Amino acid sequence: MSGWSNGAAMAVEYALNTPGIAAAAVYSAPDPYQDYHDPCNQTSYPSHFTPVRILYNQCDVINICVTGMAFINGLKNRYPTELIAEGIIIDSLCQITSTCNPLCTSELGLGLIQHSRWPTSLNDKIFFDFFRQH
Repeated sequence: MSGWSNGAAMAVEYALNTPGIAAAAVYSAPDPYQDYHDPCNQTSYPSHFTPVRILYNQCDVINICVTGMAFINGLKNRYPTELIAEGIIIDSLCQITSTCNPLCTSELGLGLIQHSRWPTSLNDKIFFDFFRQH
């Protein structure tokens, strides 16, 4: 499965809770269980350990990278041997980097620009390779 933005969050949620899904590799998915300013966040407990990979922009609207990587790290910490959960972060030039920019909380500006692009140059390396592996 794949998706972008809220559709990506739905694809991850569906993949982790539906039998028979081989893998999910998505782009710019918000955490399906909490938002940047969510006072009532929830913890995910997937019923299926479908491999997931999420590609994040280092700077994305409403801090999607920060909350999304927290979602991925939470899955990895709770299910270290049962679940493959990967988060990959890219910078403005679509180069892989290691950290999110926690200052990207606006719904406008650079975060919106990067959220609105699909990094086609990474399709094979990030998305299709993951599907081939799983």
